Amino acid sequence: MDPSSSSRPTLIERLSALLMRAPEDREQLLQLLHGAYERNLLDSDALTIIEGALQVSDMQVRDIMVPRAQMDVIDVTETPE
Repeated sequence: MDPSSSSRPTLIERLSALLMRAPEDREQLLQLLHGAYERNLLDSDALTIIEGALQVSDMQVRDIMVPRAQMDVIDVTETPE
């Protein structure tokens, strides 16, 4: 292992340092996450997943799910026509 690389903080250490600053609200949390993305601590997929989880947490079930009566479905035993 290169001795000069051992003095660099690991990804976990950098993420921990970033997350040690507790955000006061959701907007600050999103700013921290975008900052982590800009510094290549998070990739775009991880950022998208976290943002999606935050958005879903504000929703009601009725905002996400479709009532069964409004669905067009097919029987799995039917053959394609």
